[in-house]
Amino acid sequence: MKSLSLRSKITFFVSILFLSLVSIALLGLQSMRHASETDNIARINQLMKSTSNIVYQFEALAQSGQLTEQQAKQFATQILRENKYHDSEYVYVVDDKLNFVATPHDPQLHGTSFNDFKDATGASVGRMVEGLVGNQTDRIITYHWNSERNGEVVDLTSVVQKTRVWGWYVGTGISSKEVDDRYWSTAKWLLAYAVVISIVMSAILAKFGFALINNLGAEINDVLQVVKQVSRGNLKNNAQYSQAPSDSIIGAMNYMQTGLQGVVNSIKNVSDTLNEQSGASERRSIELEQLTHSMSHETQIIAATITQLSASAGTVSSNAEQAAESVKEAELQGKNAFALTEESAKTIALLEKQIENAGSNIQLLDDEVKNIDSVLSVIQGIAEQTNLLALNAAIEAARAGDQGRGFAVVADEVRQLAQRTQASTEEIQQMISKLQSATKDAKNSVTQSIATSEETVIKSQKVSDQLEKIAISLSAISSMSHQISVAAKEQLEAGEDTARRIVNISDTASNTAEVSQQAHSSSDQMKRLITKLDHEIAKFEL
Repeated sequence: MKSLSLRSKITFFVSILFLSLVSIALLGLQSMRHASETDNIARINQLMKSTSNIVYQFEALAQSGQLTEQQAKQFATQILRENKYHDSEYVYVVDDKLNFVATPHDPQLHGTSFNDFKDATGASVGRMVEGLVGNQTDRIITYHWNSERNGEVVDLTSVVQKTRVWGWYVGTGISSKEVDDRYWSTAKWLLAYAVVISIVMSAILAKFGFALINNLGAEINDVLQVVKQVSRGNLKNNAQYSQAPSDSIIGAMNYMQTGLQGVVNSIKNVSDTLNEQSGASERRSIELEQLTHSMSHETQIIAATITQLSASAGTVSSNAEQAAESVKEAELQGKNAFALTEESAKTIALLEKQIENAGSNIQLLDDEVKNIDSVLSVIQGIAEQTNLLALNAAIEAARAGDQGRGFAVVADEVRQLAQRTQASTEEIQQMISKLQSATKDAKNSVTQSIATSEETVIKSQKVSDQLEKIAISLSAISSMSHQISVAAKEQLEAGEDTARRIVNISDTASNTAEVSQQAHSSSDQMKRLITKLDHEIAKFEL
């Protein structure tokens, strides 16, 4: 059986299936025939019992006195003659003298003798029944006989039963031809259906089997062998099946082998390329790691430098703010000095006028000796005021510092002049006799004081102009110091921002170094995978 081809096996199994289905159908028909015969016998027994019960009932009525025997027989005869079943089913009743009492389907036999009823051989059926039954009552007797019908001898199976009281014979039967006709009326269709179903199922199985052969493209063992080869990695095409249909399994296996060859070759090429790329990637990752370490070191140095610059910028900003405050204070002092200088100039101008008045008074001294006391009082007041003004001028000059040094000299001279004026006044008071000479000296001194006062006014104006310029310069310096402070703050903020960015760059460089290390590890893992892939590819035979 193993040596047979798949086509032969399918043909063999289809034949076995067809014969099996036909055999099953025949066995079914045989069982149906047996069941039909059993059913027929049961049916005729039922018909006979039904008719016998009618006779038994009227016998009982006659015995009970409800009816006379003659009335009972008349009623029984009337009912039995109307007792019709199926056209092919009959029941006959014969009295104790073998005369037909009732034959529903053959009324022409009523009153005739059962002895005149012959079988195919001419023997009396009535005598045969009488001989079989004898004195047995209430017992069903089965007998077989034949009859000629329509020129054809048919076999019949009949049953008969003799009643207890009247001795009537109740019988029925069925012919073999009728049984056969009934059987074959159903059996021929069942047999036809069975044959058709067997043919259809066999055809379907054959079609499926041959379609399976076409789908396989070769014998199952050959297909299995090719599948085993492919499963073991052998992708070499078998020339024996190179012409197999493309829609068959063996053709699909050939196509799959060809496709897998291309796939494996592509994988091998990709593996080689990946191997080369992984080597290059590993080298690049090493270089990148070195560069990132170097960049991280440099950025740390730059960050430290920028931190120092930020600290320096902070110092510059602080110093610039202090300088701006100092300049503002100097500017305020310059403005105060300018105001004092203006006031000194006014005072000196007033002094000049007073000296001129003193000169006028000295000119009139000779004429107004009598009024010397009042003049001396005026001169004494002027001297005190001049001394006070000179003291104030000295104080203001001291406040002005180097700028007020020249003014201090003038103030000192004014103070000395006041002292001399006071001394002169005292001398005038003591030395009236020397008044003329002193007046002359006073006049000269007044003239010199006027010249000195004028010079002092001019110098004070110059000092005022210089102080105004100094104030303007200090204002410009203050503005520049403020701008320097703002710029230093901006530089400090920029330095701090740059330091943060440098720290971020350093962190990024560190992260890049870690990524580079991970890439290096990934390259090592890729190499291991490529080695494993090459090992797996080596299992295939191309």
